[in-house]
Amino acid sequence: MLVLYRKYRPKVFSDILGQDVVSETLKNAGRLDRLAHAYLFYGSKGSGKTTTARILAKLANCQKRQTDEAFKKTGEPCNECQACVEIDNGRALDVIEIDAASNRGIDEIRNLKESIRVSPAALSRKVYIIDEAHQLTKDAFNALLKTLEEPPTHAMLILVTTELEKMPATIVSRTQRFHFKRLPLETIIGKLKSIAKLEKINISDSAIELIAASGGGSFRDAESLLDQISSLARTNTDKTQTNTDNFTQDNINKTETKNK
Repeated sequence: MLVLYRKYRPKVFSDILGQDVVSETLKNAGRLDRLAHAYLFYGSKGSGKTTTARILAKLANCQKRQTDEAFKKTGEPCNECQACVEIDNGRALDVIEIDAASNRGIDEIRNLKESIRVSPAALSRKVYIIDEAHQLTKDAFNALLKTLEEPPTHAMLILVTTELEKMPATIVSRTQRFHFKRLPLETIIGKLKSIAKLEKINISDSAIELIAASGGGSFRDAESLLDQISSLARTNTDKTQTNTDNFTQDNINKTETKNK
């Protein structure tokens, strides 16, 4: 069984929660064929930054983008062509995700600089998504700067961070910047209710509200918590129905502590 986070991960910009300005701007850039070579997505955790980066990678490489009339209206990747499907499934060799928390040194960025010069193996554009970009070392940032100044035409860099203040000004100034807002509680509650209905999870509104509030503005955390609690409930009730009505803040705290 797929975890909820993967099962309900947005595949188009319009499905990104609470980031309408970001979504519309990127869709318009795609329609006008004015995608940039470097982006910086910043904002609170669980607000859709990395998911949006993956959708942008599809937009840049969608094989129907130039000819599909539907694209001209929506600005969304088709999710049907080989490029979109491979990116969705994590099989696209030309979409490279780097976790800067674990790969933060100058050697990793030097490898990126060498790799980025090579033309894409299958897609039209190579896309590098650098998550937790603020954790790169000073030397790594300096090495990255030259690539941002003179990027290959076939490449796109997307830097993702929760801590904009730790990003060097020289890096920030060479990117198109998009702020991802913390999601309103009502937005998180509405989406959790929708998922619960689709998954046939029998849960009270008050329990949903408690789970949403415990996410601290992060839909990803709230969604994960719903998944954990509903799975726990399934082991203690009839297998055909999940009943989470009686969960309290204490249950949520125990679930969070167990998974730290």
